[in-house]
Amino acid sequence: MMLAELSRIFDAIPGHAEKRRIAAIEAELPLFLRMLAMLLDMNVPFAQALEAASRNGECGKEFSRAVREIENGAGVPKALAKLAESEKGEAVKKSAIQMISAYEQGGGGAQIRRIGDDMVSLQRYRMRDFVSKSSLFGLMFVIFAAVVPTFFLVFATAGKLALGIDVGGAAFAAVFLLAFPAVDAGILLISDAQMPPAVFRAERGSGTIAAFVLLACALAFVMLLGLGWGERLLALAAVIGGSWLLFRNEYAEERRVEKLEEALPDALLGVSGLPRNYGIARIFGRMAEAGGPVADEAGKTLRQLEANVSPDKALEDLWGRNRSFMLRRMGELMLNAHAAGANISEKMHEMAEDLLGVAELRRERENAVSMQKYTLFIGALIVPLILGASLSLVSQMSSFIEGGSNAEVLGMAPNVIAAYVIMYAALSALYVGHAEERRSRLVPYFTVMALAGQIGFYILSQQFA
Repeated sequence: MMLAELSRIFDAIPGHAEKRRIAAIEAELPLFLRMLAMLLDMNVPFAQALEAASRNGECGKEFSRAVREIENGAGVPKALAKLAESEKGEAVKKSAIQMISAYEQGGGGAQIRRIGDDMVSLQRYRMRDFVSKSSLFGLMFVIFAAVVPTFFLVFATAGKLALGIDVGGAAFAAVFLLAFPAVDAGILLISDAQMPPAVFRAERGSGTIAAFVLLACALAFVMLLGLGWGERLLALAAVIGGSWLLFRNEYAEERRVEKLEEALPDALLGVSGLPRNYGIARIFGRMAEAGGPVADEAGKTLRQLEANVSPDKALEDLWGRNRSFMLRRMGELMLNAHAAGANISEKMHEMAEDLLGVAELRRERENAVSMQKYTLFIGALIVPLILGASLSLVSQMSSFIEGGSNAEVLGMAPNVIAAYVIMYAALSALYVGHAEERRSRLVPYFTVMALAGQIGFYILSQQFA
């Protein structure tokens, strides 16, 4: 919930939302250009190919402005020039200008494909640039999540003796449970803003995320009640169990689609050598016979086609029920190849190469995220260990400082820190799941970090308890 609210605040900063939009468009640009190139290679007219390539994604929305200009009577060069003139993103502006050159020179798909390859190189450069920054963000996060709270803990408990400042229990709890998590979330959001966007991010509802946040907040509240460690672990087990039940269907579906998309390039390569006269139905028949994760979905589509469902409806149902942009790209290319009378199976080889490129970009993005991921996992153990050790030390020192320690803060500190550790685990799990584009994994991530944090804090705070 806090991440969502802070995200809205960041989007309200002038220019921030626009930068995110441009970054999302540029992430999709290489695939948009490759789709356009494949359509032009099938001798689809440029305006028609541009319209077909602009049907989905943020990049498609941007180039659909040029499509509307063409539909209103403007020529292709004029429509693209107008788009380039109004576009703030340099990559889109450059691509539109080069597309004009390709159109006027009759360069066709080969020239457009070269532009797409240049954009892929740009994406990889940005990914490497983010990797160089990610270690800094990870270090900042650990400092603000562990070191700063430790100094505040010492100040709140012994500040009266050193500076004559008495920190009340309510103020101590507010700083630990509101201010520090807000700063932590802000650092994660700044890091997220620097991260290159995912290609064709899947649209999902936010209901399960909101439910998970409520469960995590409820668990943090339970930690404040002063229950014994046995009761706390039972509450933690209950929340983890509820979260697993909440996400089990989404996790299973996400894994199914993941396996389907991983197997799709091989399935397309398997039908790429079929004769020219093979239509859409026969191609899906071969896919269904080949076995593997793609076979079941191909079989369903084949049965629809054999029942005289139109190809466009059958393919729309295929990508709709799987919520897969890879299947959508495959289906749209099939339909356009069918309409143009092109060799569909031959185009499947190009589509397989296209999807392998997408998979490679995804792997590079995951590798870029991995450094921060492991930093957050290590932090889930380091943060409670540091706070637990500091609390034990301050507790021992208080026995030698008559009237100089804050008894109220010392009494509530174990419960407040335990709640803070839960909030750290929830924020970190939400961030990593979002960054990896696998949000169903936030439950196992939360499970590992919350258990490690609570057990580590329990061990080091035993003598204080």
